[in-house]
Amino acid sequence: MIAQYSPALLLLWEGHCHIDIAVSPHTFLYMFKYIAKGPDYAAYRVNHPQGQNILQTAQSAASDYINARYLSATEAMWRIYGNTLTSKTPAVIRLSIHGPQANRGQYRAGRDGGSEASTLLRYLLRPAVFAALTYTEYYESITPVRTATPEEQEHRDLIPAGAFLEATEPGLNFPPMLIRRRQRGTVVARINIVRPSAGDAFYIKAILLHRPVRSWLDLRT
Repeated sequence: MIAQYSPALLLLWEGHCHIDIAVSPHTFLYMFKYIAKGPDYAAYRVNHPQGQNILQTAQSAASDYINARYLSATEAMWRIYGNTLTSKTPAVIRLSIHGPQANRGQYRAGRDGGSEASTLLRYLLRPAVFAALTYTEYYESITPVRTATPEEQEHRDLIPAGAFLEATEPGLNFPPMLIRRRQRGTVVARINIVRPSAGDAFYIKAILLHRPVRSWLDLRT
């Protein structure tokens, strides 16, 4: 790897000076890692040829975590002062970006096989009542209820009160969902980072951030 450097600063300081433009969160993670990280650490264990029982395996996993856990000076100070370590409020929803015919299925735990549509496809198929909402506004305003039954897809009068049915398109292999307006709790929707080198996906993100879209054709007009 060849790191960027300034010849003038290298001669002035008589040492290496890495220069990077802070254009993404990765830069700040990189800086924190190399400022606050601890010494290199390696561990190994020699087990009996017949293996370990469940209790020994659990004890080994616990000891590995305790011995390898390292608190940097900044993290230790944060804990000493009793500051909040983690927070789950508000919840954050990650929204995907991709082009046509590039749906990335999302596999859910507890469901057999099949993949679901991406958040972007679900947005394009949103009920008409939410047509004026942008990509992030939509997911901050709704709550998925469940997959619509075949009867509900055929007879709209069977849809529960307050719920809305997603649209469908020929060729899609996933069932529509029932959507309801969010009634409690707050979530924040954020679109995944897309670099300019990603091509069309970068421009799709720029459009979705600023105006509502109903279809792939709508993205191009």
